[in-house]
Amino acid sequence: MAKDDMFKIIYCILKELYECMKEGINVNKEDISYERFGIPYSYWLDIIVQMQEKGFVSGVKCRMTKGTGRIVNYDDISITFEGVEYLEENSMMKKVKEALKDIKDIAPGL
Repeated sequence: MAKDDMFKIIYCILKELYECMKEGINVNKEDISYERFGIPYSYWLDIIVQMQEKGFVSGVKCRMTKGTGRIVNYDDISITFEGVEYLEENSMMKKVKEALKDIKDIAPGL
């Protein structure tokens, strides 16, 4: 999976938000910024907005401007219950995939 894969970025952002929530601290915005992932701002913004629309995060405010296009404020970003579920399902699917791979390695021909 490429470092700029949308699902990988979503997973990394949600994981960081969840860890911060469990520790009772605010997320460091640099840890979830487009610079961290080495992707264009517009691509990162699409991901953040879609995460809010899917209900994975809350506290994202996006507005249109005449000159620069979209501007996002994510000072209050936090993970939602749906975001935690996404993380858990994603982790469980990874474990199932690894288990199936192990079974196939043990019993070739399956």
